Amino acid sequence: MRKFRSAVELVGGGALLVGFLTAAALVASPARPVPMLVLSNFGLILILVLVLRRVAPQGTEVLTLVDALSDRDVEVQTLAVELEELSLIDPLTGARNRRGFINLVEHQMRVATREWNKLHFLFVDIDGLKQINDQYGHNAGDSALTTVVEILWASSRTVDIVGRLGDDEFAVALLNAEDPSMIAGRIRSAVSGRTCTPQQPYELHVTVGLATFDPAAPVSVEEMVRQADRAITQQKADAAEARTKGLTAPVKL
Repeated sequence: MRKFRSAVELVGGGALLVGFLTAAALVASPARPVPMLVLSNFGLILILVLVLRRVAPQGTEVLTLVDALSDRDVEVQTLAVELEELSLIDPLTGARNRRGFINLVEHQMRVATREWNKLHFLFVDIDGLKQINDQYGHNAGDSALTTVVEILWASSRTVDIVGRLGDDEFAVALLNAEDPSMIAGRIRSAVSGRTCTPQQPYELHVTVGLATFDPAAPVSVEEMVRQADRAITQQKADAAEARTKGLTAPVKL
């Protein structure tokens, strides 16, 4: 700051000197003021050179500080974006959490409405997770959750959206899928196939419900989740009744 103050003082003094020299040139030789004007201009140039020599190092420091602050601002913005993204991810499974899933699905619903396309959803509920936790511990329960998400990703496509809506509830938004029922069957078979291995000494099964967003009769994501919950509850009730009768309950999607 001292360098800037001295520079300002130097400029001010220089301006006074140039004014004085110019006035003297006009008074001394009104008809031919050019030599004195040249002298005054030379003095101004000399003063400007001195100012730049004094200010340049400080100016470089200021520019360096501005660049550093700009870089820090970019870092802060990048960190904010990363933190926002992390807040939408389930830390255990890596799937979208409920808020992250709904945010993405609401966007896809707007796209489906604009393009007048249907959007299919699979809602997946793990059967007997509480029993797994009680009998084998919560580490086994966590393993069951991560296993199901791995299967959901493997059974869907990269454009589809996988989310964890609750403790043992998951959903997959199928974008432009032609046969969601086939994908649901693939998920059930894959999960049931990961049963009673040395790494997984318990049975693992899921109930899958299907819901479709129709732009002709649009509903919210939460309403679709409620509809799917009711369908899954009814499937489990039908399966329990079939077991008591020694029958195999048909799967209804």
